[in-house]
Amino acid sequence: MDIFYEPNLPEQGSFFLSKEESHHCIKVLRNKIHESIFVIDGKGRRAQCKIESDSDKNCQVLIEKLEFKSPKTIFYSYCFSAN
Repeated sequence: MDIFYEPNLPEQGSFFLSKEESHHCIKVLRNKIHESIFVIDGKGRRAQCKIESDSDKNCQVLIEKLEFKSPKTIFYSYCFSAN
């Protein structure tokens, strides 16, 4: 399933993908009405959505399921050599 980005992902209902994401979803990946996609917000939320309108400028999707995954913390370890 394709994944798209929407920083202001609502809790429920319908919303429109951005112009860039709409174009990529409909024109580039050729998704159609009633197909399912994932939309993420970059803050740990992922929505399974169904495409309601296939406009390449204003694609409307309906949230069917919303999940929250806590972001993983990455720890870096550095080692320096004094030569």
